[in-house]
Amino acid sequence: TIAGQRDYHGFLAADRLGVPYAIVSTLLEIPATELDARLAQSPGLQRARELYILGREPDADAEWRQAIQAFDRPALRQAAVLAQRWDWHAQAIVTIARAEHWDDLELRFPLAYRDGVVNQARASALDPAWVYAIIRQESGFRPTARSSVGALGLMQIMPATGRQIAGELRDAAADDPPLLQPDTNIRYGVHYLRRMLERLQDNPVLATAAYNAGPNKVARWLPARTAVPADVWAETIPYRETRAYVQRVMEYAAIYQRRLGSPEPQTTLSARMKPVLPEGARREG
Repeated sequence: TIAGQRDYHGFLAADRLGVPYAIVSTLLEIPATELDARLAQSPGLQRARELYILGREPDADAEWRQAIQAFDRPALRQAAVLAQRWDWHAQAIVTIARAEHWDDLELRFPLAYRDGVVNQARASALDPAWVYAIIRQESGFRPTARSSVGALGLMQIMPATGRQIAGELRDAAADDPPLLQPDTNIRYGVHYLRRMLERLQDNPVLATAAYNAGPNKVARWLPARTAVPADVWAETIPYRETRAYVQRVMEYAAIYQRRLGSPEPQTTLSARMKPVLPEGARREG
């Protein structure tokens, strides 16, 4: 039963049984006439669109939230597709979630910034699906995202970390790197992920946890004596936020692998989740 679910535990269950993942996408097919009518009937959506085009995203967000406040589910679905039309992916994701419509994976898991993600990931020998999963979880594809602690951009990079990475990459703007520029943010985020992999057993599960909680904490959570299966380790992460984060990113990576349509053999979720070794142990191969 669990193997039929499109989520982290469903994918692990499917691996145990050796059956395909239940990743089915059903596109929202809303006639263009309906979308045009929805936009024409809502001055708030019109204002939000114009503000978004002008780059005034906080104002656009405020207009959008006010405009959709009283929408029913069909209207929310229409609004989400409108946002997708405008490449306003962050708003499309949030709005379709409010509509509780989960099956349009093209809308929920966009392939925005594809060239940058794929090229930077491959240049650092990383899986583009994993990078996309981090972006989806960190910012929901909001390039201007600013967290309460000051993390910036698509991959939510702290300014101090950005300056350190800029120095490592010998960028000219090392003192004040443009972290709100998508290309720079993706490049720096990929570099940081590569650094976490190299530090933490070349294990994507550990590197994902470190992206959220920091590598020093993850190092303290390593087993004391013997290797632990990654799914067991993930369930025992002491921080609830990091525990949920790891599982969500691993789930999203499986979905993004399907979305990317890679011609190579598909990597199972279980294959991404290498056993977690004690501190100081060396992984063979």
